[in-house]
Amino acid sequence: METFNFTPQKTYEYGTKWKTNVSTFGEGKEQRRKKYSLPIRIFHWEAPTCPTGDAANIQDFFNARFGSYEAFYWTNPIDSIIYTVRFVEDSLKIEYINFNIRKVSFDLQTVK
Repeated sequence: METFNFTPQKTYEYGTKWKTNVSTFGEGKEQRRKKYSLPIRIFHWEAPTCPTGDAANIQDFFNARFGSYEAFYWTNPIDSIIYTVRFVEDSLKIEYINFNIRKVSFDLQTVK
């Protein structure tokens, strides 16, 4: 499995996601079941002043994973834990700032 070796340039956002199945019965009664035994971690990664070459390398890495299809390793710079993650979306947003600078942002989520 490949490793994503880029670090976000700014403080990024992170959080957790749970999945709960809810079945509704007559008279408003509900049955709830958790789908995951552990939460899925979500990381919003952003580089607002990414050099053009790095942006191209990130795009190449994204394309080599076929968007959200293939998982990879990524080290969280806050806790130094290596997570197995994938891209959340099948599209990558790269914004043109000027000739030498791009803004790159995307979301990663842990996989089980």
